[in-house]
Amino acid sequence: MGNILRSLQPRQQQQQEEEPLDPHGLAPAAAAIAALTCDLSSFESSSMVPEGLGQHVTSSQKAQINWYKCILEAYRNTTPPRTPAEAAQLVATALNWIPRVDLEAILEFYNFPIPTSEAAFSNQLPTALPDGVQFVLNTLPVRCDKLKNMLTLTSKYEQCFTPAWTNAVSHNHYGSQVNAKCIGDGDGFTAYVAVMDDPRESANVPQKVYEMVTERTQARIRRDYDRADTLRSTIDEAGYKIIIRSGSEILARKYRIRMRGIDAPELKMPYGKESKDALVKLIGGKSTRIYVYEQDQFGRYVGDIYCDSVFIQEQMLKNGHAWYFKNYDSRREFSEWEKKARAACQGLWALNNPEKPWDWRRDERNGRHITTEKMFAKVAWLGALLLGGRYLKKLASFLWEKIVMGGHAD
Repeated sequence: MGNILRSLQPRQQQQQEEEPLDPHGLAPAAAAIAALTCDLSSFESSSMVPEGLGQHVTSSQKAQINWYKCILEAYRNTTPPRTPAEAAQLVATALNWIPRVDLEAILEFYNFPIPTSEAAFSNQLPTALPDGVQFVLNTLPVRCDKLKNMLTLTSKYEQCFTPAWTNAVSHNHYGSQVNAKCIGDGDGFTAYVAVMDDPRESANVPQKVYEMVTERTQARIRRDYDRADTLRSTIDEAGYKIIIRSGSEILARKYRIRMRGIDAPELKMPYGKESKDALVKLIGGKSTRIYVYEQDQFGRYVGDIYCDSVFIQEQMLKNGHAWYFKNYDSRREFSEWEKKARAACQGLWALNNPEKPWDWRRDERNGRHITTEKMFAKVAWLGALLLGGRYLKKLASFLWEKIVMGGHAD
């Protein structure tokens, strides 16, 4: 990062000539920015957060350390702020995923102005959405946690935290990054979106879910962890999860995502696993931005996916990890990307006459795919009928019902 203190000196000297000086010889604006700069420099060398910050915020010191990591990373990747308003914007953008009360407390700690517009707390999404987009799911810009740390509340976090979902500030949806275990195949995955920063999302949470969250908090205060676990499971069944993020509990909604315009091989198909692995490498454990266009007949949200400023469908098509789903999409560039991958024998196009996923699913529904188990069951069923006998006939009936027809024998 270089010496971040020196980077501000020329601007601070210019401000000192224009503003009244405080008792330490610094203009108030320069003093506020210098305080942040000094704290970041100290944190970079010692990993210690400013002394006294804990008196202003409600979250744990571990959470505060994660905050300063995000602020420091944002500081490295942008022009140093020249005014308190710019410094406030930098902090608000880096920490737009934390509870609003803590974010405002940090800004007040440095005497920075609190942004009044909702956009100031957003990830600077376009104000005008592409045609047809219903809303945007924008994930939290934080490091990847393991699934068990995200979704399991262990004894390490038995302290009760202030509920975060009541502080709604943004028009976008914010959620946890995509975990590799949440990726089903090469064109679909599950994402959990925090309700804390979106007025619409917060307003749409069923009252029953709010009541269960409150009751669960009370059960944890009483150390009735069996009851708390039961309530957590019920909340999960309602389509929500309580996620530990930086030491704080966040209520999140579950979204099943279907990538728009592509169709990847099913896991049981040739190249199905490779396609899924390719998507894991692109988005697993990372933050994504999802432009949602519609909800399909299976309840999945269909949209365009971006990760690290990369258009994911483009990468899947160009590298031969998926088919262009032309029956449901008319974008010419998708067709061109698929054609180039075919010509280069990329990915699935290296296979000899790869089967279309939609044809495979149709044949699967019609029972045209004969697996080894079904073939064995049919042979055993035929043999049992030919040999006769009451018990062999029962076995034949069981094999036919359980394996061949896919049902359940009595």
